Amino acid sequence: VILAEIIDSSIADETYQAVLEVAANVETEMLKAHVAGPGAVSGYLSRYIDADARKLQPLVFLLVLAFIYFAFRKMGALPGPLLVVIGATGGAIGIMAWNGVAYYAITNALPVVIVAIAVADSIHILSAYFQYRAQYPDLPTRYLVVRAMSTMARPITLTTVTTIAGFVGIGVVSIMPPITAFAWYAALGVFLAWVFSLVALPNMLVLLNLGPSPAFERQRYSK
Repeated sequence: VILAEIIDSSIADETYQAVLEVAANVETEMLKAHVAGPGAVSGYLSRYIDADARKLQPLVFLLVLAFIYFAFRKMGALPGPLLVVIGATGGAIGIMAWNGVAYYAITNALPVVIVAIAVADSIHILSAYFQYRAQYPDLPTRYLVVRAMSTMARPITLTTVTTIAGFVGIGVVSIMPPITAFAWYAALGVFLAWVFSLVALPNMLVLLNLGPSPAFERQRYSK
């Protein structure tokens, strides 16, 4: 048994691959070398989790956009939620990198978690807007956006506060750095999603001046 310690965990994958090459070079028909232990697991997982993340995370964005389109059946409904999702996810991951926090295996799930929460806020706001648009087709877009935000600001804020409280609780009590980092930056992503939903999304709706959504046209009625 040969014991070795990984001094720099940030290059666990490279170290693991180098050790595998050494083990392969000493193997014979009578001797089989096995590489195991926490360092090997860390290196193995980091490589395959990163590979999966490169495939699955873009797929998540595409699925979210497809869901929004089929929910409202209007291409104009996509830019606003996309801005919120990219702003919240990119902001949280960017600040994490800026602070020099290591990208652990568990933090690979951060984009998916933040996207799910951010798009939920956007869907609530868009639903309220298109409902009012269907009910009052002749009113200005700015008025309808203000009315939709007045209706949805409170419930979105309350759900954001409770979600952040849950992540902060995990971050405070956890003694494992990966879980702590995941919890704190997930809370940051939720906060950024709230900011973008209440500030950027309404302005995007006014700018785009969206007309009625086919999915809500059945709710049209005269005042």
